Amino acid sequence: EKSEVVDMLENNIQQYENLRKDLIKKGEDTSLVDQLLKTLKDQRDRMPTETDEIEERQQEEDPEKVAERERRRKRQEAQKEDELDRKRTEGLKEIFIFYSRQHTQAGKAATFDDISANLNKLSMG
Repeated sequence: EKSEVVDMLENNIQQYENLRKDLIKKGEDTSLVDQLLKTLKDQRDRMPTETDEIEERQQEEDPEKVAERERRRKRQEAQKEDELDRKRTEGLKEIFIFYSRQHTQAGKAATFDDISANLNKLSMG
């Protein structure tokens, strides 16, 4: 079942690479196809292979290798959590800036200096 998915991914990757070559020949933009190719290749690389499964079964017998795999898994989870926290902070900062700028009004006869001063006062960082 997994090999079918990997085969389908490989087939899709090949089709998009051919499409990319055609677009290059026509002189058209390939950025969207490049993004799709990157996503497909990343997904393919994350798919476990049969060799990975055999190695995993062999490593289950060795406690040291089992511990190493567990440390690697925890490290990956921590990296994902850090990335999620960073994205949350960026989102909150963006929301704060948006609402803080709408909270104060520049006034009818505001100058660029007045507006700049207000924005500096409202800056979070």
